[in-house]
Amino acid sequence: MKDSEISDIKNMLKVYKSSLPKLTILLLGPGKHNADLYAKKCYKKRCQIKNELKREHKVFFPEDIYKEAKRDNIDVSNILFLENYLIKNEADTVVMLLFSYQNLYVQIFPS
Repeated sequence: MKDSEISDIKNMLKVYKSSLPKLTILLLGPGKHNADLYAKKCYKKRCQIKNELKREHKVFFPEDIYKEAKRDNIDVSNILFLENYLIKNEADTVVMLLFSYQNLYVQIFPS
């Protein structure tokens, strides 16, 4: 994992900032309680990215949305609920950042 990923992500998001000043960003990747050492590094990086980006955008971890949906009695039996939940919360664009071994993949889903 490169050290410059946060600045790389910010540069990619600048393209969308002109039309949508506040993006909804979903950060995918290993969770907090994963035992794998690399996964723990990825989780720390997710937290760093979230803290950096939340100053200008709405940033969520899937586990945060899952907990909120369960509190709201929304069916969370499959992953498709995430899309519906984000649409209901008026997400203009969702940026998914997926961590994999030695790579960071960025997927942008405009509504």
